[in-house]
Amino acid sequence: MRRLTVVQLLPALDAGGVEQSTLEIADALVRAGHRAIVVSAGGRLQAPLEAAGAEHIRLDIGRKSPLSLRHVPALRRLFRERGTDIVHARSRLPAWLGWLALRGMPEAARPRFVTTVHGLNCKLAERFFYLIL
Repeated sequence: MRRLTVVQLLPALDAGGVEQSTLEIADALVRAGHRAIVVSAGGRLQAPLEAAGAEHIRLDIGRKSPLSLRHVPALRRLFRERGTDIVHARSRLPAWLGWLALRGMPEAARPRFVTTVHGLNCKLAERFFYLIL
């Protein structure tokens, strides 16, 4: 079995379903012998994440500001230097930043990119259901 490096991207590690499932996936990866890295602004769940054997990298990739684009080169460097196999984006803005970072990498060296939807934005869901009715 080849050891994988999986990077999860999310805004912060405070409380909630996204954060809890991030910890669960990181723990399962580490227990299976893989490398788990989480990129976020940090938060109260950072200590349990690190206690499970995962690595945390602090970047404020959840701030809804054009200044967040400054993190794209750092993410690209992280993916390259850590030999990332999979990038798992768990929120919209981190997904966009991760996608931009990946687009700037040579295709042959680009990690696989996956996303998880944790819930629909109410306004978006209302518009969607209005369109299908």
